[in-house]
Amino acid sequence: MNNNRNKTQAGTNINQVKKQNAASAQGQQYQTEFASETNAQEVRQQNAASAQAQRNRNAASNVNQQYAAEFASETNAQEVRQQNAASRNANATSGQAQRNFAAQSQQYRAEFASETDVQQVKKQNAQSQARKKNSSFNQ
Repeated sequence: MNNNRNKTQAGTNINQVKKQNAASAQGQQYQTEFASETNAQEVRQQNAASAQAQRNRNAASNVNQQYAAEFASETNAQEVRQQNAASRNANATSGQAQRNFAAQSQQYRAEFASETDVQQVKKQNAQSQARKKNSSFNQ
């Protein structure tokens, strides 16, 4: 009967729960439980690696900030804007020049096409090829 008084209706051991609560109140239960599951050396190594990685990130960030400040101090923003505008204008002018050249080329093609006798050009090309063959055989 004494055994039944130490258990709840769900079957929980009341004495065990009291011990756990007392230990928990003192913080002992978790300390011993986690201490038995933790490899202190491994945790130290992980902490050291994490600290080193953080130092590396901080150093890289400092270098990037240094370069940003250095280049910012050496850059004349107004001059860069002027150069960009000049470059855009040059590209626009170049594009217009290309369009003008293309239009002019079409004009010349039409002009020369109207003045060219295709049959005569083919005949001249054939004669030229024949002369080349004859001169290579004679040498």
